[in-house]
Amino acid sequence: MKLGSKIHLLTTVVTLCIVICSFSAIYVLYENMTYKTEYTQLMTRVEKALPLLATATTRDEASNVLRAYLPANGAIRVTTVDGQSLLFIQGNDAAHFPTTSIVGYTVNEHEDVTLLQAALPAIWLNGEPVTLELAQPLTDVVDNLQRLRLILVAITVLSLIPIYVASATLSRLIRRPIDALSSTMAHNIVTGSFTQLEQPTTRDELAQLSSTYNELMARLEQNHVLQTQFIGNASHELKTPLTVIESYAKLLQRRGTQNEAITKEALEAITMQTDNMKQLIEQMLLLARNEQLHSEVETVPLVSWITTLTQPLAQAYDRDLIVTGEDMYKDVAAAPLRQLLLIFIENALKYSEREVIVTVVSSDTITIEDFGHGIAEEHLPHIFDRFYRIDAHRNRQTGGSGLGLSIAKTLADSLNIELSVTSVVQQGTIITLRWRDAQ
Repeated sequence: MKLGSKIHLLTTVVTLCIVICSFSAIYVLYENMTYKTEYTQLMTRVEKALPLLATATTRDEASNVLRAYLPANGAIRVTTVDGQSLLFIQGNDAAHFPTTSIVGYTVNEHEDVTLLQAALPAIWLNGEPVTLELAQPLTDVVDNLQRLRLILVAITVLSLIPIYVASATLSRLIRRPIDALSSTMAHNIVTGSFTQLEQPTTRDELAQLSSTYNELMARLEQNHVLQTQFIGNASHELKTPLTVIESYAKLLQRRGTQNEAITKEALEAITMQTDNMKQLIEQMLLLARNEQLHSEVETVPLVSWITTLTQPLAQAYDRDLIVTGEDMYKDVAAAPLRQLLLIFIENALKYSEREVIVTVVSSDTITIEDFGHGIAEEHLPHIFDRFYRIDAHRNRQTGGSGLGLSIAKTLADSLNIELSVTSVVQQGTIITLRWRDAQ
């Protein structure tokens, strides 16, 4: 059974039970109050006759007194303490109703007639105590109760209509956002998308459910983007150390291990690039988790440090890579800064056939200059966009994916470094790194 049908059936049954129980209680309460009222009226009539009955001297006088206060359709019997009948009086229109000795009153059925029966103590002609046993048919009361039953049954039946409509409306209100959630989830599964629900204007639990689902989709989409970025970052950033390792490995294959200096240089470069790869992976995992980059701060002589950093690239690309400037010391987060510089330097090596110059302008400014094709002015605002490529021909030549500068921008922001690009077509490009806290 569907959820809507369950809600519809449950609300209808529960509401109907409440109506039936309420109307039943009303009927029973009204019935008891009616019987008690009839009993009170009967006792009031008979009690008025008791003073006159005490003054009666003959049986006929007593009979006349009791008949005068007896309802026309009722009956009364006078009995002694031991149950002996002294007098029986019956109304002109009454059948032969039974009487009984009881305490208070009772309502019984006699030959399809509902009787109210009661008993009352009195003093008889000779001063002896007697009991007046009363019986009165409740024909009018029964008719009224029958009408009340019909009215309550009719109201119950008619109330099923608004109950049905209300339960159906409630079922639709509850089912609508659930159906929307289900269809959206099915759509997302089939298409692999992260479509969110339209946020309702209400503030109930269903609105909270939609809000929670939308937040979940946003988180999943963000994680999916980060995962995609991680894959792209890994494929891009690991190329540089792998290129260097491959270059030195081939060098060892060509020349063997006879030249101790070359062997030492190759092994040191491979070891250093392996360490770089480990640090790169750690940095990319932080980026993938959208966490703040943390790296141990080191005090390094910038020119010497950058020279050591770039030497394997110069060997791998067999190009001149010049590092100039005053060898001043600076506290830097070495791992992400190394990754940032390698991105720009490798790009310069890819897109320029001449030397690449890295200049330490000051302790807060570093420039990287190449003499390649340059970048047209209309492309400069977009070069840090993810997957942005200036032209497809360069993409095929270098095998790039448009990720490098996007990663560089992320790294620069984490290091509080401002990036600026100056480029002239057919003359070259200058990348400037400037620490913001130095401004």
